[in-house]
Amino acid sequence: MKISRSLVTCALLFMCAPLLVYGQGTMGPDAPENAAAEPSTPVKLQIVLSEYDGAKKISNLSYAMPLIVAGKPSGAYSTLRIGVKVPVTTRDSKTGDTQIQYIDVGTNIDARVAHAADGKYQVDLKVDRSSLYVTARGQDGKIAGKEWSDGEAPPSTQPLVRQYRGDVGMFLREGQPSEGTVATDPLTGHVFKVEVTLNVVK
Repeated sequence: MKISRSLVTCALLFMCAPLLVYGQGTMGPDAPENAAAEPSTPVKLQIVLSEYDGAKKISNLSYAMPLIVAGKPSGAYSTLRIGVKVPVTTRDSKTGDTQIQYIDVGTNIDARVAHAADGKYQVDLKVDRSSLYVTARGQDGKIAGKEWSDGEAPPSTQPLVRQYRGDVGMFLREGQPSEGTVATDPLTGHVFKVEVTLNVVK
């Protein structure tokens, strides 16, 4: 029995159609697009904000933040907010009425972590640190200044607000501290440092 050439061609096209559709629609299971994503890793960031007067360390504030390491550095930030609301007296220039406004003073930290090459971690860190600086009269009668600390009476005069803001990007290895930024306060001349350590949570 003779089979026409056109019939054979139709049969071959029918048999290959599923393969063509599969190839055009999706990649095979071994393609990079379908490869398993890098597993999430729980870590803890240790952030230390230090202030120095010359070689003398005068303050040392430590913060710990648990994070989940994402596969990409564009994930959402984890946040930490701690501080006090300070009342500040203001006067209306038109009516002369006195009002009280509250300003936030303290520490704000935003952080996110992603995997990087060679076993490192990419850390994006935003630090906003503010503190009160109040005037005081010394024993010699001269006006001097000092930083207000917890437990002291609220300042009776309008305070100055010292502020540091930093947006830091760095690559870290687990357990190795890294110094992020060093800045000098123009008001006091004190040196402000940020140190970050990353540890994987087992």
